[in-house]
Amino acid sequence: MNTNKWGWIKETIPIFILAAFTVLFFSDIFFGNKIFVHRDLLRFFYPLREFSITQFKLGQIPLWNPYIHCGSPHLAEFQTSVFYPLSIIYLLFPFVKAFNYFIIFHVFLAGVFTYLLMRHWNHSRYAAFLSASVFMVSGYIISVINLLASLGSVVWLPLVILFYDRALKKDWLKNSIFTGISLTLMVLGGGEPAILVGTILILVSLGGRGILQMGPSARCGSSHLQNTPTPLISQRLKALLLALLIAVGLTCFQILPFFEFLFHSSRSSMDFSEAAMWSLPPYALLDLLVPYLSETDYLYKDYWTRQSWLMVYYMGLSSLIFAFISLKFDTTKRRKAFFYILVLGLVLSFGKYTPIYYLLYRLMPGFSLSRYPIKFFFMVTFSLAVLAGMGLDYYRKNVLESAALKRFLKAGLVVGFISSIFYLLINLNFTKIYNFFYSDVLSFIDTKEELRQLLYTALWNIKRGFGILMLLFLVMFLPSQRKIKLNLALPILTLILLMDIFTGNTVVYLNMDIDEFLKPGKTIEFLKKDKGLFRIFDSPATLSQNMYVPERDYFEGVHSLKNRMVSNRGVGFGIYDAYGYGSLYNERHEDLMVEIVRQKLPDESNLLDLLNVKYVISPKEFNAE
Repeated sequence: MNTNKWGWIKETIPIFILAAFTVLFFSDIFFGNKIFVHRDLLRFFYPLREFSITQFKLGQIPLWNPYIHCGSPHLAEFQTSVFYPLSIIYLLFPFVKAFNYFIIFHVFLAGVFTYLLMRHWNHSRYAAFLSASVFMVSGYIISVINLLASLGSVVWLPLVILFYDRALKKDWLKNSIFTGISLTLMVLGGGEPAILVGTILILVSLGGRGILQMGPSARCGSSHLQNTPTPLISQRLKALLLALLIAVGLTCFQILPFFEFLFHSSRSSMDFSEAAMWSLPPYALLDLLVPYLSETDYLYKDYWTRQSWLMVYYMGLSSLIFAFISLKFDTTKRRKAFFYILVLGLVLSFGKYTPIYYLLYRLMPGFSLSRYPIKFFFMVTFSLAVLAGMGLDYYRKNVLESAALKRFLKAGLVVGFISSIFYLLINLNFTKIYNFFYSDVLSFIDTKEELRQLLYTALWNIKRGFGILMLLFLVMFLPSQRKIKLNLALPILTLILLMDIFTGNTVVYLNMDIDEFLKPGKTIEFLKKDKGLFRIFDSPATLSQNMYVPERDYFEGVHSLKNRMVSNRGVGFGIYDAYGYGSLYNERHEDLMVEIVRQKLPDESNLLDLLNVKYVISPKEFNAE
């Protein structure tokens, strides 16, 4: 009885630790006067979310946004998340603070839901915490901070799987309804098509052979199933179809206008080169071992040629090692299923680098409407996070008995010893090694200063990786020889994991001072003085500078972008823009914009007058009426 009385406390302690880790990870935002500003947050999500909330506060439903694209169907754009329930955060705090809290809370939810799923599968608290931490601050999740639609969708994935699992075990009707509600939140949170398709593929993979309903006896090397009978295929299909019908029914008010907008947009005529843009180059997987190695692409490839959607892939060396243990030693069906999901996610993410993606583009209905194969990398990230938890549990249960695992740990100890030597060599001679490559190697290859900065970062991360391997394999090996107790090793391994992923991914997102961000800038101050009804338009030169920012660093660029009225900057100030930035563009409007941009001067045609454009924003002078 005493155990039951205090059991809930033990169960919630890891969740409180996840909360504390989230706050620590974003401490500069949480405690400082900072705001997330990276990439699309600044020019797309912030102004459009602010517009939604402003309209709600005025007692109006934001169906239409008159400030961009000469008017745009605001509700039909899924990424505006107009009726997403968690958007209530924006009504509880000042918008600029709520914008931060919305992002941080969703990162935390990714961890909590993963923890609950792993505990539902009867994994230990340590294993559940490991999977939750890895997924929560993985390179994927931290990268999509600047892509709120993806963040708002993907965090619900573990909860969808949890309720679908319950639907296959008992109370299928009730739990199918909860699965549908979770899918609804995934749609309303951003409706990212790749995440929705990938989620259905994951559910089919896990439920296909009754894998979800396996019990505790089917874990950590045992292939025996729990005595619970496996649901019939018809029951699994029934639960999935009911969940999908509920999700479609609850979101049809947004799905219908979205599809109407979609088929009037330029997306409906997308060719394969555009659909397969930003595929995952296979060599970028090295970033799972050493962060940012593939960033040389930013120096030698342009924005559209390189993979520019996902900024970082790193998930921690600790998680990869435990995922490897699961893949090598664990023989359960669930482990096999997540291996298949991992492989499927990689194949889809590779996009144009495999013929499979082209076949799907040609043959699968609706697949041709999706851009950027790298979006499917969430399947890889989630699979590795779950496999890492499985691997930790296998290690925990078998470290004293399994001869095969002991042999692996001995080999790992050798790797750790070699890593310690390299760590000391690099640490003691860091400047000499750096100068050797800086002066004797790169001087013959390239003179770009950015490449030398990447060299410094890569060398530091290689040293850091050797240090982590040194500590990790030593701590993993000692319990197998009964040198330290397993109960002591597990929290140490957890701390190594947190240190690993914290130091690897905490610098991915960018932020700036809130007061600086809110300053309107000279251009907006000038335009606000004109009380008439008019629109503005960015010149071709301005549009180019908005995409390829010429300033020396990002923050100098942010200030310049404000004066250039980048994308949707004027929405919050009530300034009407004939153009704008979005995910979907009305095809006829785009054709008109192309005709205007082709003109050498703004008065070569009467099209700008037709759109009531009074001011053209340009970085250089031009002679025009």
